[in-house]
Parts: sequence; C-alpha cells; structure tokens
Amino acid sequence: FPADPYDRIWTPDYNAYGTPLSTDLQVKEVYDQRFGLPTAIMQTAVTSSAPITISWTTKPGVSICVFIHIAELIEYKGNQTRNLTVTKNGISWVPPLVPTYLIPITMYSKKPDTLGNYSFSVDVTQTSTLGPIINAIEIYEAHDVTNSSTNQQD
Repeated sequence: FPADPYDRIWTPDYNAYGTPLSTDLQVKEVYDQRFGLPTAIMQTAVTSSAPITISWTTKPGVSICVFIHIAELIEYKGNQTRNLTVTKNGISWVPPLVPTYLIPITMYSKKPDTLGNYSFSVDVTQTSTLGPIINAIEIYEAHDVTNSSTNQQD
C-alpha cells in the first residue's frame, strides 16, 4: 500500500462481513502512533446488524499474531451508542470498548498463538443501539529467527 510506512498489503473485503462505511475525514492515530495506520485504510469500515466474525485455520504449530483496528466513522445522534465486545474463539479477548469518533483503537496479541483454528468476533453489548464495526485486521505469521544467520556486512 503506497501510503503505508511499513509497506503492508491491505486487501479490502467489504461485502464479506457487512455494510461498508467510509468517511472523507482524517482518521488519525492520536494516542499511540506506533501502528502507522494509513489514513485511507482507517477511513473505511464495515458494520453489521450481526456479529462480525473472521475465522481461519493454520497448519499445526504455526504462530500467529493478530491486530484489530477500530475507529468510529459516524457521529452519534441522539441516544445512539456503539459498545463493542471482541472475542477470540468465544472467549473475551479485551474488555468491552466504545469506539471514539475518528480515533483508532488497536487491539493486538500479546504473544504469538499456535491454536490452529481462530475465530475473532466483534459484537455489541445489550446497551448498544448500533451494530459492530471493524476497520481493519492484520494477521501475521511469527517465525523464530534466533538461529538464522545474517551477513556481517548487513
């Protein structure tokens, strides 16, 4: 992706998980800029009336790290609220959260997992009037490189 400081590949998959949302306003990392999220990526999201679930399977022993990025793209009107829960394989992954308008929140793996089967769901609490939202997910395969040698000139 041209505007990505880490040269990540971002692939849109809007219709697979819900209804696309977008904004022309800047979504900016204010509190934690280490994720280097391109504005264009965070200006899009999907929302749904049902949980947004992303599932996949890896080969046995493969270590995975996951990053989920969420930012609110609409200004709430009246009594509108969006209170989210995020689960990993049916177990709460982070405490419930309320997305902030145009400010990303990033949840991430504290260490690599080797579960093989993964299912991340973004859902809402009973007090939420709006459905779940997700802007982006990053999935990385972690490799042990402690025994890898490098050219001493590098």
